[in-house]
Formats: sequence, structure tokens, C-alpha cells
Amino acid sequence: MAYKRKKNRQTYLRNPIDLSDIKLDVGELDPWQKEVFSYHGNIAIRAGRQVGKSYIMAKKVAQFALENKGVKILVSASSERQAMYLYDKITYELKFSANMDVFAETPTMRKTTLKNGSEIYCLPTGLTGNLIRGLTLDVWVPDEAAYIESAVYTSITPMLWISKKERQMGFIWALSTPFGKQGKFYDMFQDETFKHWHITSLECDRIPKDELAKWKREFSKIEYAQEVLGEFIDEVSRLFPEELLKKCFKKLPSLNYSSKFLGIDVARYGGDSNAFVEVLWERPKAIVTMAETTERVSLVDSFNRITKLQEERKYNLLLIDDGGVGGGLADFLIEKYRNKVMCLNNAQRLLDKWGEKRKALLKEDMYSYALIKMESGEVEISEDLEDLYISLASMQFIYEGDHLKITGRNSHLAEAFVRAMWGCKSKPLKSFMYSF
Repeated sequence: MAYKRKKNRQTYLRNPIDLSDIKLDVGELDPWQKEVFSYHGNIAIRAGRQVGKSYIMAKKVAQFALENKGVKILVSASSERQAMYLYDKITYELKFSANMDVFAETPTMRKTTLKNGSEIYCLPTGLTGNLIRGLTLDVWVPDEAAYIESAVYTSITPMLWISKKERQMGFIWALSTPFGKQGKFYDMFQDETFKHWHITSLECDRIPKDELAKWKREFSKIEYAQEVLGEFIDEVSRLFPEELLKKCFKKLPSLNYSSKFLGIDVARYGGDSNAFVEVLWERPKAIVTMAETTERVSLVDSFNRITKLQEERKYNLLLIDDGGVGGGLADFLIEKYRNKVMCLNNAQRLLDKWGEKRKALLKEDMYSYALIKMESGEVEISEDLEDLYISLASMQFIYEGDHLKITGRNSHLAEAFVRAMWGCKSKPLKSFMYSF
């Protein structure tokens, strides 16, 4: 069967059939979506959350692949999960909106081939885009483009050169919520070769107005401007600059260490994953060797995963946020491991578990410590941990008056990382559990 599918694919690549008569339904699109759908050229869409930018891009990619024989389209994002989100929408349009079987073979998680010879690839960019070099592309679709590193643009844009000359294509169709006045996505809005769209969440009738009003009350003006209004904000800056991350991520040497720490971030209500980061500590060096996420599961399953890691790796400290749902998991861990558990709560708690006053440990303290260690050249992170790189790259800091606020759209691994790093600062007690 696999051989037959491969043979069919090769047949269609050699003798593609015409699919250009197939027209997708665009009857209920917003006016700006109709403009995007019909535009021929480079596109940059900056928008608030949930306005339908992925929806219209999926329709546009699907229609372009149907109308043009033998085109190659790359859909990418900094993480595989984000790239798959848009890619799945595209394959859905091709499967259910085309009203006929347009596939030369069954689509896979990474590639779709149509009977007209067109191919759609879904690949994460990683840190540099080097692993996807070699393709010749007609269209590149970077999703959440503001979060893709500049090195990736350097790797991918030359793949469009041949198509620009020979097919008058070679387009970039970029879409994203902004991430400060920085990076290649921001530069696109100063580039006259791109057609620009700016859509706010307020303009989308599908979003309840009372929800937007509630969001405005509960979040800062800067977050509202970026996430709802889709504005490029001067006050938003990356916490971990690209050059710093490049310096820290490397091929690790043989490792000798005196201590080992596991940072744990527990999925919040509505969250989607738990995160675990391992740090080896040999003064003054901190070596990050493992970073993984698991789908959000029960506290018992999370406890069992940590227990397995502890049995295999024998950590000196398990560092966990005991706020919210993390509190129950922390209680399980304390009962089993006692003085090996350090609870790091983001909240400002001025009393410890014994009711004694202490200095509050803030989220900013943990990030500041990790950042200082990285800037001092005392942190080395395995170059294989691309998901951790992406998480750190997404973290941003905002000043609200005199207060510093740290946020990130993809913060799970970053939160686990700074907790594991805090172990390097601590002096373990022998007889009782830490509570900060």
C-alpha cells in the first residue's frame, strides 16, 4: 500500500492534473480577509488575538496550491506545535472544502502533496532554520512571525530567489501578534514590498465585547495594546536577547558536577503542559542538559513522572512553584522527599510556613538571577534543547511605572528553567523543606 501511494505521488508529480477550477468558499469572510485572500504578493498581517488571521491564511494557502501546478509552500513557526496548528487548518480546507479528492497521497504531519504536483511542507524553524535548508520555495508562511529568530530569515529567504525570477512568485506571507519594536517582522512594516494589514480584536464581531472589556481591566495597558490592539510597543523588550541565547546554547563538553537540580512548572487551570528542566551545578558553571514538557495530566501522573526522574537522576533539589494547582503536587513531593523539595511561589508571601517573617521572593528575582548568570558566561545549555530556546526567546519584560513585569506566551520551560537555576544559589537545609 505504501509503495502504491508513493507510485501515485510520482505519477502526479510527472503528470499533474489541473485543479485550478476548484474554488474555496469565501462568502462569510470579513472585508480585510477577502483582501488578503485575493492579494498577489508579499503579505504582513499584525493583529490582535483571535481575529481570524490563521483561518484566512489557511484558505489562501489552500487556494494558491490548487490554482498553481507544482508550487512548493513552507508553513513554519518557531515551535512545531504552532506550525502544526496552521498546517492542520490548511489540510482541512483541502479535504473538506474542495469537494473532491485532491491529494496525491495521504497527508502526513510534515508534508501534503496534491494531484497537481503542489507540495505543502510543515516544519518548525528551530533556532536557525539550518535544518530546512535545501528547499526551493514559491511561498513561505511564517506563523507568529514576530517570535521567529532573525537567523531563520537568513536561512529561508534565499530559498525564494529562484521562484521570484522564474515564476514571479517567491512570496512571504507573514502573520503574527506583535512582539515589541524589534526583529524581522517589525521590519516588514517598514518595507514597501509588503502589503500590510493591521487588525485589532475590537474589530472582530466574533469576540464578545464584554470579554475584551474584562481583559482591559485585568491586564496592563501595554499588554492590552499588544495582545488586543496589535500594536508595536516601545516598552516591550526581550528578556533574553538573541545574541545572549546564541552564546549560551552550545555543544556540551563532558560533564562533571557536584549538584543536580530539577525545576518544575505545573500547568495552570486551562494550561496545556507541565515543564521540567535539569541543571547540573559545578561552581561557578550551571549546565542545562534536559528540558521536556508533558501534556497536562492528573497530579498523580505528574507525581509519578517526577518520582521516575528522581529515581533515575537523583536530584539534590526539586524546585517547584507551590502556588495554585502546584500546591497539591508540592505537598505530595514534600511528604516523599522532605528536604529535597524547595517551593518557589511567584506570589509575595511575607510569612513562611511557620508564620515567621521573611523577605519575599518574587518571580523577577528568579529571572534576574538566571539572566545575570547567563550574561556572566556561567550558563551552558545543550544546543539540542530547541524548545527551551524558543521558550526563553518568547519572554519579555515590561515596565509599568516603577514595576517590572515579566511575561511570555510560551513560558512553561522558561519558568522551570529559572527555578532549576535558583538551586545554584541555594544552600540546602538538612532537616526541613524550603518555602520561599
